[in-house]
Amino acid sequence: MQHRGSVWNLKEIPDVNSDGNTDIAVYVGFTGNTFVLSGNDGALIWTLNQGQSIDGNIRLGQDISGDGNFDIISSGARVLNRIDSRSAAIFWTNGLDNNYIHGVDELSDVTGDGIKDIVAGTQNSNLYVVTGDSGRTVFSYNFGSATTNTVEQVARLKA
Repeated sequence: MQHRGSVWNLKEIPDVNSDGNTDIAVYVGFTGNTFVLSGNDGALIWTLNQGQSIDGNIRLGQDISGDGNFDIISSGARVLNRIDSRSAAIFWTNGLDNNYIHGVDELSDVTGDGIKDIVAGTQNSNLYVVTGDSGRTVFSYNFGSATTNTVEQVARLKA
């Protein structure tokens, strides 16, 4: 099956189909689909539609369900999602400020609950820190007018 769209983001990920090889996660813009492909032969493992969007991110996240599989942190159609890497089940969704999300990363545990938290930046010039377990907004910071400033990239800082 052929899918139309532009590849916005991709990431090599640990083995999710138990064939012993790393796999590939791909976010396809305009369609809003996230695909996981076998790193061995390119076979489709799963796909998840997050809604049509012109932007999207894929990051690896801590396993919050305790099933031994990492999670995928992904932005889609103006939402931030935490996704199970094996089943494509969505653990939580946060609409932030209902605008395009240009940067996403996992932080250390800023809330002290033992789960790494998430940082995201939006086209509305906002930076958000959300909890890793539920996606609840911890705080946000605005950098000024969205016509002159957008948050394009966020990065994890190490102490």
